[in-house]
Amino acid sequence: MQQHPTKCKNPQVDWLSGFFIVQRSATRYIDIPPNVGVSLGVYSTFTNLIPPMPLSDPACKNAKPKDKPYKLADEKGLFLLVNPNGSKYFRLKYRFDGKEKMLALGVYPETSLKKAREDRDNARKQLADGIDPNENKKAVKQSKAESAANSFEVIAREWYERNMGDKSTDHNKACNGIVRA
Repeated sequence: MQQHPTKCKNPQVDWLSGFFIVQRSATRYIDIPPNVGVSLGVYSTFTNLIPPMPLSDPACKNAKPKDKPYKLADEKGLFLLVNPNGSKYFRLKYRFDGKEKMLALGVYPETSLKKAREDRDNARKQLADGIDPNENKKAVKQSKAESAANSFEVIAREWYERNMGDKSTDHNKACNGIVRA
């Protein structure tokens, strides 16, 4: 036991100061190391208030597969899902209309951590505007497929097949050259 430099006005009261010193008498104090507070339940409630460190590129690179899939959390719903076969996927967990949803942002290392964070921020902006990012992604993908299906080349080939069946070989070759050019 060590002597505390100041005396308490009321020596009968036991008190906890700074989670490390407990008064036992008017002149005696007991020092408690910080790790004892964890076992007493005093300090452990405050460790949950410290936010976890965000994900780093070396952490993504060094993530090794385990028996079961596991997640490495970044921040704001973004995490890296590491599967037992060694594949690593960026995912965003979010809520829309009271339902929990998941958005695929890419495969690591093809999609960098920086790009995944940018995509996460874009998805969060869409959520703020009342747009479901997953539905928006599907709509964009479908519109790209439709625009590719309605390109001039596709329409020209359909016309060629429909109208050139009964024409001469020379005429077919000439028109085919025009369509292919």
